[in-house]
Amino acid sequence: MEKIFNHLLLNVFYLKNQGLYYGKTGCLLFFAHFAKLYNDEVTDEVVSEIIDDIFASVVNIQELGIPNGLCGIGWGVEYMIQNQLMEGDTDDVLVNLDRVIYSKEIKTVASCPDFSDILKYITVRLTSCCGESKNLPFPRDYLSELYQTAKKQADIQDFAMGNEVNILGEILEKGRFRRGPVSLTPEMTGQASIDKFPLVLLSLHNGISGFGIKLIIENSNNLP
Repeated sequence: MEKIFNHLLLNVFYLKNQGLYYGKTGCLLFFAHFAKLYNDEVTDEVVSEIIDDIFASVVNIQELGIPNGLCGIGWGVEYMIQNQLMEGDTDDVLVNLDRVIYSKEIKTVASCPDFSDILKYITVRLTSCCGESKNLPFPRDYLSELYQTAKKQADIQDFAMGNEVNILGEILEKGRFRRGPVSLTPEMTGQASIDKFPLVLLSLHNGISGFGIKLIIENSNNLP
């Protein structure tokens, strides 16, 4: 664990990719888990510095998807706050990032391969257990257009987003509701091997950040 921590600390700020799967946001999740497990104030400062660094770059990120884009950064913040790895109201913390996302025309967004990711992120935001406002974090007319567009694509092209479409429709009809904390999936963390450490990816997906998080979760589960 100490080797992983030191290696990430030496290299994380050199990463140009800010995203969840392959960039700083994935590494950020490791540091947030580490800080909570060991109650480490120094690592808390590292977490704050990485967050500041990531958010300073948000306006320059063109990609929207979860692996490398804005939705992945937002999902990472939701994950940390929902799982008590940091404090905050996600409606406040993510307001500027969300604004960048809904400033894009839906016709353009719907034509890109990241459309299902965007829809998934928006439903996570709308159902966040850590968004304290009763108001929707996205404009209602934007959500209505998004719902109609997503519903057509799900019906016609068999996109794997039927659940998100249903959630969005329910929210538009009945209002905002809350779900339990989001969690990392095997798809996100992938399979990492540290046999060739330190010549291994820093990333969450197939890298030492994902491997380190798995170790931390195992350790925390074994604590009395």
